[in-house]
Amino acid sequence: ILRATLDEGLRRSVYFWTNAFPVYLHYKFVDRVTKKLPKEERIKRFSALHDRYADKMLSIFHALGGFYIKIGQNGASREDFVPEQYITRLRTLEDAVPAER
Repeated sequence: ILRATLDEGLRRSVYFWTNAFPVYLHYKFVDRVTKKLPKEERIKRFSALHDRYADKMLSIFHALGGFYIKIGQNGASREDFVPEQYITRLRTLEDAVPAER
C-alpha cells in the first residue's frame, strides 16, 4: 500500500510540474523581457499571460483534485493577490467540484 501511495504521489507531482512549470517559465521570461517597459505595457503583457493560462491551471487543479482543489479555492478568495482572470476560473471550484474523484 505504501508503494502504491508513493507511486500515486509521484505521478501527481510529475503531472503538476510537467504542466505548471512551463507556465511559470513563460511568466519569468515575460517578467525579464519587460522589465524596462512602461508599467502599462507590462500590465498588458501579463494580462495576456493570465488570459492564456488561467484555464490551463484550472484544468490542472481539476485533474489532480483534493489538495489542488483546495489551493484553487483559496486562490479564488485572494483578490488582493490573484489576477482577475484566475479568480473568475477558480471560483468555479467552489461549486462545480464533484464530491468524489
